[in-house]
Amino acid sequence: MSAGADSLASIGKARFGESYDPALEKLKTEFGTPVAVSTDCVTFKALTYHNVKFSQVEFYFKDKKLNGASFLVAVANKRLAISKVKQIRDNLSTQYDISQDYDDGAYFYIGGHSPRGIGRLFTISSGKRNGGWFAELRYGPF
Repeated sequence: MSAGADSLASIGKARFGESYDPALEKLKTEFGTPVAVSTDCVTFKALTYHNVKFSQVEFYFKDKKLNGASFLVAVANKRLAISKVKQIRDNLSTQYDISQDYDDGAYFYIGGHSPRGIGRLFTISSGKRNGGWFAELRYGPF
């Protein structure tokens, strides 16, 4: 599965800014049954996206519209988190222009074009949360 073209600003068939009900149906059709559903967040586990297996994926809604997403890969240590970030970067770089920056001892990457016309579509980074390391592909918020 792949993200939509920048001009459409989507994840699969669900477009950013799309109303909750149609976006939720598109997410279910594309990704299967979520493990948790609320009006603010829809959570999936163990999804493959851009040829990367993500541990957890959350789609965020604000004012009943899709406005962001977080794709997380849980890993054992910082070295593996940085390696996974590079894999995600490499996979997305075939479709998007990506630039890099350095912060807190690691590179992070930004790419694509925000549906608002200003800013980036996504950020790829690594970090530590609740005692565990992760790599994250984050869209939005928009």
